[in-house]
Amino acid sequence: LEYHTVSVLRTKPGRGDRTLSLSCSDKILKWNQIGMQGSLLSIILSEPVTLSSIIIGSECFNLESCKRAFFTRYPDNNKHLEIHNYTQAEFVDQRHVDKVPCPDSSLFVAGSQSFREAYVAGLRQGWSKKKLDNPKSWSSVCQRKLAARTQDIMKM
Repeated sequence: LEYHTVSVLRTKPGRGDRTLSLSCSDKILKWNQIGMQGSLLSIILSEPVTLSSIIIGSECFNLESCKRAFFTRYPDNNKHLEIHNYTQAEFVDQRHVDKVPCPDSSLFVAGSQSFREAYVAGLRQGWSKKKLDNPKSWSSVCQRKLAARTQDIMKM
């Protein structure tokens, strides 16, 4: 497989329709053009949220390849990223075939109305897949709740 061939369409095996499957660098380029805030937040914000810099840490780092991937391959691009702090040292906790990610996660929101939530395999802890139609089972940051909150804010 010629992964380093320039100007060819790359697809991910097993990812369905090739037009719906974006590589990591495609996503970074897209986010830096139209913003990474998502459709709900774009209603409220006057300017898109874009990256100003990116840190790459890998022994496979190539500055010219990164520039091409993140901005020069798009002809109308006027948003360039600073690419810095790259290193030849590998990260201790990088992905390994013998390590499996933990399905547990937690959310902590600080402030006057602070709260915590625990999740197992993406679901709120204590709730089964059978009861996902109950709004109490939804994460505070799930798309349904964020959409409802955005509608509340827009009504103000």
